[in-house]
Amino acid sequence: MCLKLIKMKNIFKYILVFLVAFSFQNCSSSSKVYATPEKLQTLLNSENFTFVAEKANPTGMDVIKVMNSISPAGSSQVLDLSPGYFVKFSNGEMNVDLPYFGRMYVTNFDPNKNGFDFTSKKFTIDKSKSTQKKTLWVINVNDNQSIGQIYLEITKTGKAYISISSTDRQAISYDGYITENEVNENNL
Repeated sequence: MCLKLIKMKNIFKYILVFLVAFSFQNCSSSSKVYATPEKLQTLLNSENFTFVAEKANPTGMDVIKVMNSISPAGSSQVLDLSPGYFVKFSNGEMNVDLPYFGRMYVTNFDPNKNGFDFTSKKFTIDKSKSTQKKTLWVINVNDNQSIGQIYLEITKTGKAYISISSTDRQAISYDGYITENEVNENNL
């Protein structure tokens, strides 16, 4: 009996060590540096950069309930995105290509047109800094009636969060990072 108790204590210790090590691994991955502070400041000052979306965060509880009902193990409200979704700022133009998950008040029968996919040349940016030294941009899009405002929050490591409020659908936010615009060889 005593031997079984000692084995159970050892198993418990191994499980505890594993869980602590796993939690430290998750903590270290969240502090990833996507850009040096100097490079990030250069990109932001030039307003020529790309926000690459990695995760989508729908805000409506009805969407989250549907996501939970589909997944047998339950779900969170965060969706991992496949590569290729972005918001690109280049030469006074903003190009947005992001998927949408949520309730739309005005639907489109073409499912390929339900995401945020537009280019804007008429937008204003209100820039500020938060108390945690994050860069905050409030972008007002003037040539797309369905987009209210786009909020962009950028950390000093290059990690970024974007939130889009729209007149025809529920708000949604995205997690990602800031990177340099890719050079297209066809434009050279």
